[in-house]
Amino acid sequence: MKFARITDSIVVEFLVAPNGFSLNQCFHPDILAHCVEVSDDTLIGDTYTPPVVEAPVVETPVETPPA
Repeated sequence: MKFARITDSIVVEFLVAPNGFSLNQCFHPDILAHCVEVSDDTLIGDTYTPPVVEAPVVETPVETPPA
């Protein structure tokens, strides 16, 4: 996996930290806010669609009427 900066749903660049450093140590938080982890086969210019996260289904128990 690699990290890409996304602008208007388009991959515009990849971010790579030098060996021994993290992205947080190398890039300003404002830049990292526009970055996401993408698959290794992603290319510059690709359209990025965020993964769909399904909300968990919360089942509410049916109350039985008092006798």
